[in-house]
Formats: sequence, C-alpha cells, structure tokens
Amino acid sequence: MEVILLCKSRTTERFFNLPDLQRLLPPELDQLLAEPRPDVVVYVDAASFPRKNFPALIARLVASRRLHWAVIDRSRSIVDPASLFHAGAVDYIPGDAPDGLVNEERLRILARFSTRQEPSGMHPHG
Repeated sequence: MEVILLCKSRTTERFFNLPDLQRLLPPELDQLLAEPRPDVVVYVDAASFPRKNFPALIARLVASRRLHWAVIDRSRSIVDPASLFHAGAVDYIPGDAPDGLVNEERLRILARFSTRQEPSGMHPHG
C-alpha cells in the first residue's frame, strides 16, 4: 500500500517509519481526488487545514470512494475520533502517538481493515 502524507509541516513525518513516504501540500489534494488509486492511503494532517473547513474536507474524502484515508490529529482538535471511522477513515493518529507508529506492519493491518469497511455516511465534526 502506498502512503501519501498531506500536510504543511515536515514535523508530521515523525509518525512514519516507511521508506517511500510521499508528501503533498494541501493545495495538491484536488489532483489526488481527481484520480484516486485504490492502493493508496492518504494521511491528512488536520492541523494543516483551517478547523472550520475540516468537515468539508472529510466530506470530500468520503465522496472519493476509491481512496483510503486517515487523519493525523496533532493538536487533538477532533472531538470524536470515532466519527472519522464511521465516515470511512482507516486510521487515526493522535498528536501524542510515538514516532514511527505508521510502519509496514500497520499498513498490513490497514489493508485488511479497509477491505472490511463500508462508510455509513456519517460526517465527523472537528
């Protein structure tokens, strides 16, 4: 599974222990959503987006049914992380997670989880 990190800050990379981590800036999201690939998981850094726009961002990710997505919540601003999973997220990384948490083993678990999951249409509120 290919991993793309969507963030403004390189400090977010500390959560990853992967050789081929790709990093995109938030303005590059449109291109990613235009041609989603099913073998990709996009980790979205919530702190890289205005808080008021975050629910709309999640709605866009949900609408792209072929894209696997996850959230990094460095500032712990998401009130109900479980709502992300209800909306279709495959992972959630809190700000106090250890460095290197996202590794090859975690990606294998995500791949198994993502094949079982079907979004319910619920939308999270950050």
